[in-house]
Amino acid sequence: MPQTLPQTLHRLTYFSRSLLRGPAWFVEAEIERLRHTSEARNRAAGITGSLLFNDGCFAQILEGPAAALDRLFAAICADPRHSHVTVLQEVTATARAFPDTPLSYIGPTLTLPPRGAAVPLFERIEQVARGEGPSISR
Repeated sequence: MPQTLPQTLHRLTYFSRSLLRGPAWFVEAEIERLRHTSEARNRAAGITGSLLFNDGCFAQILEGPAAALDRLFAAICADPRHSHVTVLQEVTATARAFPDTPLSYIGPTLTLPPRGAAVPLFERIEQVARGEGPSISR
């Protein structure tokens, strides 16, 4: 029986401006729809990560096999909800920072923690993106 080689784990971090327009309830509904679609797609592709949405901007860390990330990132770049898509980092990773989490999320929703409580999570995501410290778990 042929032996399958393990796939190398890659991590991609990007930033983009949101082109979602309308009242807050509409934007939140669109983000929720995006999240549900992305969770299923990411799970099927072996991708994990975290999405942040705030002040009209997206930031996301994605991790998984290189080919799956390439396909997903091409779709993100072509998505009319994004503009100014900018790669912040693309690295080979030794372990997942978001194991078993196809898409964790933090953004301006009714379930957000009190103002300012999300700052430590943003700082940890930046640290993981730089390859520093232990991984984040959901």
